[in-house]
Amino acid sequence: MNELASQFRCSGSDGILAWTDDVLEIRHTAHPILDIDFDFEVLDSPNEVYKWVAYKNKEDNKARMLAGYCWE
Repeated sequence: MNELASQFRCSGSDGILAWTDDVLEIRHTAHPILDIDFDFEVLDSPNEVYKWVAYKNKEDNKARMLAGYCWE
């Protein structure tokens, strides 16, 4: 299995990677609360995600769409 070591979108922040692993129940972290100001949403369709990102970008142009993937 390949393991994600870092991510450009979060500047390689170990805190964000640990929080994501904890939320997705991949592995638990000693710090389950991520102390940064952001919105985390799970939506039902790509169209809803697109609309949500467009709406949030009207505020400060910092919203992004995250593509997900899975493997066995």
